[in-house]
Amino acid sequence: MAANYGLAIVPLCALGFSQILEQLQKRFAGNDEALGTIDNGDVVINIPNDGSCFSYALQQMNVYYHSVELATGDSNNETQDSKIIRTRLSRIATDSEVQKAVANTGAKYVLVLDKGTMEHGGANILPPYEEQVWEGVYSIDDSTPGFTTVLSKGDMRLYKIDSAYTD
Repeated sequence: MAANYGLAIVPLCALGFSQILEQLQKRFAGNDEALGTIDNGDVVINIPNDGSCFSYALQQMNVYYHSVELATGDSNNETQDSKIIRTRLSRIATDSEVQKAVANTGAKYVLVLDKGTMEHGGANILPPYEEQVWEGVYSIDDSTPGFTTVLSKGDMRLYKIDSAYTD
């Protein structure tokens, strides 16, 4: 899948380089703890527009979505597995197609960095996304069957996908 990193850079350039670094440092303030929990190389499903797309470059976290190009859900390059995960992941305990898609990706974790407002210091650091486009990931909470909360800090969450659905 071809990445379109230009989508992430345009809004960032409006801030100025020092402000960008400051916003990213705030965003990842608790992410080192998550990295200590995840085995090196484990695939982590994420919503790239919450800032987690930078986890790969800045922290070598193996996030599934490296680019914000799916923010509107109308990419021509998206795989069927990606679409199933993006829209239905929260149904993993009851949906065999979701279980197969997750197994195909090798994903073990789900990272959600921001379930609240996308505003930080008065400036969006990434293009906003529509929650329904990411409903399968965004709708996961601490009581969703098939997921175990590993880390919780404010509205940031790291969930482990239960091993029954990853092997």
